[in-house]
Amino acid sequence: MKSLEERYNAWIDGELPEAEAARLEAELGGDPAALRAERQSIRHLGGLLREHLEAPALANAGFFNHQLMQRIAAQTPAPAPARPFWQRVGWRLALSTALGGAVAALALVALTRETTLPDTQPYQAHLMETEPGEPGISAVAIQAGDEKLAVVWIDGLDYVPADPKALTTGKHR
Repeated sequence: MKSLEERYNAWIDGELPEAEAARLEAELGGDPAALRAERQSIRHLGGLLREHLEAPALANAGFFNHQLMQRIAAQTPAPAPARPFWQRVGWRLALSTALGGAVAALALVALTRETTLPDTQPYQAHLMETEPGEPGISAVAIQAGDEKLAVVWIDGLDYVPADPKALTTGKHR
């Protein structure tokens, strides 16, 4: 539904149908003849305004337009400066993906690269088996080549005696 102001303006311009015009006149109240006289005087005033009040022609229309455009431009916010390409989201994603791929490729090359070991002599060790004098005890001794290093493996003892001579009572092969 239109507002009272819209219906009133349509009534003054003669654009309302007869039934709606009658309802509006009843809503406004007062004498219908006085309302019609008011409508006629408002129409007459509108005609006079259209006839006698023309907009003055501008002597410097180009200058006025230029000044107006400058004021509009001054009130319009400036666009944000464009960011460098490496700071944009798409480039960040592409660069980080490429960098990650390069790191993964380097790691793969480093892990799969054959490492050459220097030529070494085969490890030589002498295995000596001893038979301890007590049943249920076994001992194995390993001595590395020319080095003065020996490993003795004793199985079946509850403890290792403090005196090393106690271990040498068995027979060597």
